[in-house]
Amino acid sequence: MVAALFQVVLFSVPPLIAWLLSQRSETFFQSVGLKWPLISKKLISAAALTLLIFLALGFATRHLLAGIELANSQFTNLNFKALIAILIYAFIKTALAEEIFFRGFLLKRLQQRLGFLPANLIQAVIFGGLHGLLLLTQTTSPLILFISLFTGTVGFVFGGLNEKLAGGSLFPSWLIHGLSNLVSSLWV
Repeated sequence: MVAALFQVVLFSVPPLIAWLLSQRSETFFQSVGLKWPLISKKLISAAALTLLIFLALGFATRHLLAGIELANSQFTNLNFKALIAILIYAFIKTALAEEIFFRGFLLKRLQQRLGFLPANLIQAVIFGGLHGLLLLTQTTSPLILFISLFTGTVGFVFGGLNEKLAGGSLFPSWLIHGLSNLVSSLWV
């Protein structure tokens, strides 16, 4: 829990500084998208479809990464005694922290200057690139490129869900990201 809270705080520092330096017409939480989404049938359908597709692709990807030490490898063979730790890891340490930084901060700030599509593409490339970099010393270049493209695509779709269907709320991507991490961690 301490590591999860530390990571959320760490990933929240740049958006907090930007918020403090800006004209604050909204709360910090609203500025990063921690607000209730505009719920519609279209959002629910798109989120459900996104979750199913990414879970299916995630299982396939997991086989490509067999034998590679990943962040959730810490839960290998721990069975359900580790469920609370997995939930904290899946929804707070990774999903919340990454969604606040990438979609709540980076996308929203770039979007103000560049418009949605270029901003979403930039944040997705950075998101995917950082996930690929984490594997730099553990696998081959084609697999690193694949992981970068896969996670970059995930980031791009998450940006679209949040900004175009949920009124700028992070909740759809946070939920899907957390559920994907939960399933992946339970799998190991």
